[in-house]
Amino acid sequence: MASTSEIILPIGTQKHDPAWKHCLMVRGAGRTKLRCVYCMKQFLGGGIHRIKEHLARHKGNASCCPKVPLEVQVAMQQSLEGSAARRKKKLKLAEEVSKPDPIQADGGDVDSGLQLIQLPEMAAGKNVEDDGDIKEEDEVQEDTAFT
Repeated sequence: MASTSEIILPIGTQKHDPAWKHCLMVRGAGRTKLRCVYCMKQFLGGGIHRIKEHLARHKGNASCCPKVPLEVQVAMQQSLEGSAARRKKKLKLAEEVSKPDPIQADGGDVDSGLQLIQLPEMAAGKNVEDDGDIKEEDEVQEDTAFT
């Protein structure tokens, strides 16, 4: 039970994790703690993830809840497995993005559907007129200076 020096805080609407339905947020002695609604164990740190491990009866970061209903335990286990899978997927994606592109690294060609056409006249500083004659760049500058 909450003592007179502890205040039970409302859980905000931004808290979407299913574990929030099975704990209370309590403020006492200037600290916010989470309390399991089944065994009343209080957690000072670790956040909702530690409560979830407590309810799922995972050994390690938190003690196992002795009074959690089986359906809640299973739901928390599934939630932990889902977050672990999402974390793995995110790490794998980050690893793939950080790797250099093997196609660019080895200089291999890729059939992207685009065709590259080399224009040596443009690269050599020459300009092709509409009639097909090639002018040197000096001639082009002279022509445009008087127009």
